[in-house]
Amino acid sequence: MIRIDNRCYFVGILVFVFYISVAVHEIIITSARPSDFGGQLEFLNRSIVAAELNAKQYCRAPRVAILISSDVEQFIQLYWDVEYVNPGDWVGLFKQDPQGGSEIFPIYTVKVQNATGFSPTNITLSRRSMVQFASQCLGFWIAYFTDDGTAAAVSCLKTNPTWMEDIRQHLQNVPIKQLFVPGTHDSGAYITLEMLSTMNVVDRYVYTQDEDIIHQLLYGIRYLDLRISSNTHLEERWWLNHGVVRIQPLRVIFDDIKLFLRNTKEIVIVDFHGFPVGFKENPQVHRDFVDYVKSELSEWMAPPNWAATCGQLWDMNKTLVVSYNHDETVKEYPTVLWSPVVQKWGNVQDLNQLKDFLTKVIESRPNYSWAAMAQFTPTLWTILTYQTIGLREMASNVNINVTNWFRGVWGKSCNIVAVDFFRGTDIVEAAIEWNVRKSTKHICDIR
Repeated sequence: MIRIDNRCYFVGILVFVFYISVAVHEIIITSARPSDFGGQLEFLNRSIVAAELNAKQYCRAPRVAILISSDVEQFIQLYWDVEYVNPGDWVGLFKQDPQGGSEIFPIYTVKVQNATGFSPTNITLSRRSMVQFASQCLGFWIAYFTDDGTAAAVSCLKTNPTWMEDIRQHLQNVPIKQLFVPGTHDSGAYITLEMLSTMNVVDRYVYTQDEDIIHQLLYGIRYLDLRISSNTHLEERWWLNHGVVRIQPLRVIFDDIKLFLRNTKEIVIVDFHGFPVGFKENPQVHRDFVDYVKSELSEWMAPPNWAATCGQLWDMNKTLVVSYNHDETVKEYPTVLWSPVVQKWGNVQDLNQLKDFLTKVIESRPNYSWAAMAQFTPTLWTILTYQTIGLREMASNVNINVTNWFRGVWGKSCNIVAVDFFRGTDIVEAAIEWNVRKSTKHICDIR
């Protein structure tokens, strides 16, 4: 059986409504009107406020991060999480490493009022090409200064192409199903700034990412959620879809994955999670597709075993986990296809409801590979009523809270966390920190 999140295709109605609905991001039909997305989010008023963090531990290293908003303009956002705040503490944004000398001045500052906080800026990020397989800073630094002028935490806007290899000693004995893996939802439904012209209502509810696959991997994403269509009438048969909407030829996605795997030792989970067009429960179409996957990726495909450790995959030099959400096909290919990742969907449009749902999932402690789908699910009513909002706005209402939830105690128990417009979160660094903590059996950072 195929297990996919709730999605309906609307036919026999006006063409306009049809194209909106088929493009919908994990759509559910409901007549309930969302209360402006639940009156979401402490930060929706664009002011600096305290972020919620349950069971805050007073043993963590101070953390600062530069986030990128999900807005088309890609505004820089400042994030910090410290144990104590003193009067006079402040956070600054710099164009150089502030530790490089006394003549380096901030281009933006904010007075700290809360231990965990977030501040949007009006500074935009200009895209730069950086397909490099060593971590690099990308022209912006952030620092947290205490009232006595001490830089308690400094970081830069950076790539994370080798973070798993960098902490290999901590991951060596960790089973794949117990890793904290940062991921993206509908990973192939991306539109980069270079591709962007004008956004119509369909675009607003189709695209979930603004980085292509190679850049998602370079920034540290290690779980890719892919939805595939078969198109025998086209020159290229296999496409990456969001619902029934074709987005990219799958060849482009595979080229990026292969480029990354050739140049790193990172473990990547590719989850073929949906088959919305052209499969129709036809076993032969699945066989054709798996044969294509094998022809492209077999060099890196690890033998299935969710209990396998990172070290075992590294020892085999097989660093690609291929999960397939069609049980009958998995049974036909037991040596190459891993059983499905169970995606946990709240299917809500309210922040408190999403948190309540994920709390229950975390507390149930699943003993299998699973993904927390940390985003809102628009309804048909949402799309028709809020045509100018879209998934970007919805992500901006969720992402900073997701960062706080999984930097908090949830990070100890999660497996995969998949988000929209991932650069609006600090989920990669949260994963790195928690994977180290779990391997050392400490909830606190080792200092």
